[in-house]
Amino acid sequence: MKRIAAFFTAFALLILTAAGVHFFTDGNMDLNNREFGTWINSYKDMSYNALSQNMNDETMLVMGSSEFHHGVRGMFHPKAVFRDRDIDIMCLGAAYSQSLCHAVALGAMEPLLKNRKVVLILSPSWFTGQGVKPEAFSVRFSQSNYDAMMKNENLSDELKMRIAEKTEKYLVKDDKKRKAAELCRRINLEGSERFTEEAMYRIERIFDSERNNVTVLTALFSSEIKKNREVGEPGSEIDENFWEKMMNKAENYAEKRTTNNEFFMIDSRFNKSIKPVLGSSKNSNIGRSYGKSREYEDLEIFLEVCRETGIEPLILIQPVNGYWYDYTGFPKEGREAMRENVTRMAEKYGYKVADFFDEAYTPYFFEDAVHPGAKGWIMIDEAIYSFYHENQESC
Repeated sequence: MKRIAAFFTAFALLILTAAGVHFFTDGNMDLNNREFGTWINSYKDMSYNALSQNMNDETMLVMGSSEFHHGVRGMFHPKAVFRDRDIDIMCLGAAYSQSLCHAVALGAMEPLLKNRKVVLILSPSWFTGQGVKPEAFSVRFSQSNYDAMMKNENLSDELKMRIAEKTEKYLVKDDKKRKAAELCRRINLEGSERFTEEAMYRIERIFDSERNNVTVLTALFSSEIKKNREVGEPGSEIDENFWEKMMNKAENYAEKRTTNNEFFMIDSRFNKSIKPVLGSSKNSNIGRSYGKSREYEDLEIFLEVCRETGIEPLILIQPVNGYWYDYTGFPKEGREAMRENVTRMAEKYGYKVADFFDEAYTPYFFEDAVHPGAKGWIMIDEAIYSFYHENQESC
């Protein structure tokens, strides 16, 4: 009796809370503003409502990780380069956003993707031995995207179960999120017929959705993204000379800001993150490799989502700063192993690869040890833009 009373008490509280939140947000997250797509914000990434309501017929997903937060206020980031241009992208990613997280998000968004394309920007540092850490995965886990992925009829139950098993394993240190994921699996894959589970699942999903609405709208309040401000339509094309001009600007920009180190890092980043550990980093990575990692299993799941749904991915391989990695003693063959493994996987599925690994020693490609700087972003931007417009007439 006590358990039943507790259930109905929780049920009533959830109903009241969800109703109050819904009154505040009105459930409307459509900004009618293409700048929303290049707005780099973790709350946006974790809200299915925010993402789905701001997808257009031409929108292409661009998924990555911490690189999106580097150079975001500069002139070379996608946010600046693609403003008022004939491209519509939705960027998703922050530190710890890796293959499985993106597989879930893609599975959630796929039914809305008229463009049928996605770019996945890979970082070699994802491919450490254990892959994404449980604590890190928990931070980026989106229950609303997970629910939408589970309801996607274009994904097989077998693949959903693989995703569920991995997800629950990664959430081992977060009981609340793990239990929510387990409940989602039981309801959607195992057909739980328990009334209390079904009712609690539905109410919790409503509450989670409305809570996400509040967090996104609160974040938007302090941003420059304004509702009903159409940006980028119809948008001007980028001509062939544009990229060469931007590359020259990028080199001039970075050269003036790279004066105090041998690694071609931006001075401010070097002084803050590298200089304090310069002595202890010398030969600190001898014997390391990105050749074996649990992350490859997660990447395969992402590729399987693409295969089952008919989404065409571009797998973009970022390099690492060769000057710095040499300094730390990280073997070249250990770095190259990531490139070789990823390329082999993509080729098995017949997917395109944009390989920038040979830019490891290109001056001004990086702003630090791993994140793209001015020249790096221009090369990545061009690859994204070209893929977006490739065979566009058939999309």
